[in-house]
Amino acid sequence: MLRHGAKPENSLPLLVVPVRKSVLLQTAVKPASAKNRRVRLTVDRPDLVKIQGTSLNGLIPGETVLTAASEENPEVKVQYRILVIQYATRLTVSAEKRTVPVGGKLTLSASYVPEDTTLQAVSWSSGDEQIATVDESGVVTGIKRGSVRINAVERDGSKVKASLNIQVVQPAEEIRLNDAESFVDVGRSMVLKATVLPKDTNDKSVVWSSTDERVARVNQQGRVTGISLGECEIICSSKENGEIRARATVHVQQPVKSFTFGNVPKIYTGESGQLTWTVEPSNASNPALKLTSSNEKILLVSENGTITGIAGGEAYVNAVTTDGSNRRARIKVKVYQHVTGVRMRRSVAYIDIGQTNTTGAVLEPKTATNHMMTWTIGDPSIASVTPLKNEPNRVKITGHRQGSTTLTGITEDGGFQTSMTVKIGNYDRSLSLRDAYVENRDVFILARNESDMNITGITAEVSVMDSEGN
Repeated sequence: MLRHGAKPENSLPLLVVPVRKSVLLQTAVKPASAKNRRVRLTVDRPDLVKIQGTSLNGLIPGETVLTAASEENPEVKVQYRILVIQYATRLTVSAEKRTVPVGGKLTLSASYVPEDTTLQAVSWSSGDEQIATVDESGVVTGIKRGSVRINAVERDGSKVKASLNIQVVQPAEEIRLNDAESFVDVGRSMVLKATVLPKDTNDKSVVWSSTDERVARVNQQGRVTGISLGECEIICSSKENGEIRARATVHVQQPVKSFTFGNVPKIYTGESGQLTWTVEPSNASNPALKLTSSNEKILLVSENGTITGIAGGEAYVNAVTTDGSNRRARIKVKVYQHVTGVRMRRSVAYIDIGQTNTTGAVLEPKTATNHMMTWTIGDPSIASVTPLKNEPNRVKITGHRQGSTTLTGITEDGGFQTSMTVKIGNYDRSLSLRDAYVENRDVFILARNESDMNITGITAEVSVMDSEGN
């Protein structure tokens, strides 16, 4: 509709004309009774818009003013702002990389074909906002590990679309080592194990390094080799993010190669002594030994090598290194038992003249170690005494003439004394056997004293048989 008068250009109604497309205008002149109802269309910039009848054809992007005037009265006219725009024909979405960490951000950008697209603006959306979101500026925020498609749609009405697949990755947040402090021998190896957290971290690759390779070296599998005495740190870093790391202190030590015991101290029950030993090499990092007794009823041993006798006998002290070298040795320890008392096996010995008999003393306790004794006879003319070579607590007594005397024994250990009466006579010829018989299951022996001794008792061994010799 044509109206009289003009408006400022920025307040004119707007008509949008796409490049290489036409917009058909419809004109109407009032009053309907006007004789000449034709309208003339003109533009300020014919290089932007071509007019063919009432059709406007966009040539190149730009802005101009369209004037529609009455052919009969040019003062009657209406004007419009004409915006010639270039629609996008293709859209491309790009980013510096195709990954974004959980909690991290990645900026996407859109490029347009043709390059002179008028409205270069898109609407962004995420295919799965539980994995990643995207804001109006194309900034993607990772939510959780996974793959998501980010979509872009051109806002100029061309409906041109594009998308880009983004991988949301879980970065390493922590590294834990199986040992915070380890020991390794010179020339030997041990393995450190790394756990990368959280469990769903995409890249669990780590890099190993030593703070002092003169002390210890580490390969990329975490195997640590001791080079020389000392300590250093082994560092395990995330390959993806070197600031995520863990440290372990490694002590390189000299292992024990051998050890030998010194002389064993002589100890008695209830007494203690000290074991000594020599460790090779002398610069062993941990020369300590673990000591145990093979029989604690006989011998106890402390951590520092003090041995204590419990009972007479023999036991072994077993020793093993505590530095992991597993060197072993043992030494026999004899626990001596002091004599606490002595007694004779019998109180009286009866021996024939010219005959020899054996008797002995009982040492207390039975486990007493020193059996040596000194023996004397009260009257050597009646009897003589000879200690047994291999049993010094036993003697042989030989009768010389009839009579009675005393045998005395004194222990070498403790000086304990015991004695017995020795009687010498003709005991084998003192009795004669007259008869022996059984009556009503009783055994009767008839003997006669053939000597001048007062016989108070007889001991006999009797065998009783039936008529068949059973």
